[in-house]
Amino acid sequence: MPATIHQASLAAVAGALGSLSTVASGAVHVERPVPFDAADCPAINVLPDGLRFQVYGAGDNGGPGQLEADCGVVLRIHTVGDPHTQQADPVIAEANAALMADPSLGGLAMRLLLTDSRATADRGGAGTVGTWELTYRLLALVDEATLQPLTG
Repeated sequence: MPATIHQASLAAVAGALGSLSTVASGAVHVERPVPFDAADCPAINVLPDGLRFQVYGAGDNGGPGQLEADCGVVLRIHTVGDPHTQQADPVIAEANAALMADPSLGGLAMRLLLTDSRATADRGGAGTVGTWELTYRLLALVDEATLQPLTG
């Protein structure tokens, strides 16, 4: 069975970030559960940030129709060095440019919006590891019965 909008949105965002020059190949992850150490940096972890739906259209005879999905997606950027905000800046710029190069994410989204950008943590010690988050809203149409994206 094809992925629902939940996983399709995360995969599309991660796919768009697959060839960044500021992050090593294989350093873009989807929902990586383990901590990031200095040796892992720079890296990006693509995370879900909620999902809201609203009716977009009704099916025949009041049956399932289309929903507009408003998917929150967070890019948690992990960097090492001081200040970590300065270390994150080139990754932030390149990641956002990669996503905005095709804000439809290959036809999945009607719109992709950057809604927040903030430093979130700074762990001191040998090789300071810090994180910066970029939060996006991905708007897409989905089938109400299956929650699968309606692309095209």
